[in-house]
Amino acid sequence: MTSNPPTSAPTSPKPLHQILAEEAQRECAKADRALADAANRHKGIHEARKAIRRLRSLLRLVAPVLGDTIDAIDSRLRRLARGLSALRDAHVVVNTAELAAGEVPTPPWDDLLPPYVPGRSGTWRKLSPRTHDSTAAAAS
Repeated sequence: MTSNPPTSAPTSPKPLHQILAEEAQRECAKADRALADAANRHKGIHEARKAIRRLRSLLRLVAPVLGDTIDAIDSRLRRLARGLSALRDAHVVVNTAELAAGEVPTPPWDDLLPPYVPGRSGTWRKLSPRTHDSTAAAAS
């Protein structure tokens, strides 16, 4: 006599709202991990921006169902993404300027490179008095 394998009750698929909530949690966790990665700060910023973009896309999918409750969350995510975008853009500008300046930059390149960035010698560059004075004047 042959025995039949035991049959189990079919599992029902997860509800769509649960799948979407889990995906949103994954994207939030990715952004959190990326921003916590101090060893790879600039890569982390890039990865966090991607996770936020995916999260905002996910929110747009559910916006017709959840309505105005999504607006506040999306607004905060948009602000966070803009802040990270400015950091990413600044990093790209500094890298581009340093590459264009070469190993021994001429004085005009030193004036263009922003203050308080890692210098080519591995030390932090400081504000020059001229830059510091113009920054202070602009702030007042």
